[in-house]
Amino acid sequence: MEFERAPGSVTRISCGIPCPVARRDFSHCSYNVENYLDQPTETRRYAKSAEARVKIRESIHALKPDVIALEEMGTTNALLELRASLKAEEWIFLIGSM
Repeated sequence: MEFERAPGSVTRISCGIPCPVARRDFSHCSYNVENYLDQPTETRRYAKSAEARVKIRESIHALKPDVIALEEMGTTNALLELRASLKAEEWIFLIGSM
């Protein structure tokens, strides 16, 4: 396996394992969205502003990762809102959690 650090904190991974399909590199990144909330909570007084949500989507587009791990994602509804807004911009998603 080969690792290459690309600009914007994206790591490109090349896996040379023999398989019946063509080898393909992919990129992944981890992105801290800093309390991406759709509504205030007991511990966080403010939801993420519309302007901040646009900046997050722009950042994801600029990174162009194949796989992204989101940190400090708020509620499930906030995740679904982000997913829907990116999906409207023709991104494809599979959602999992740890």
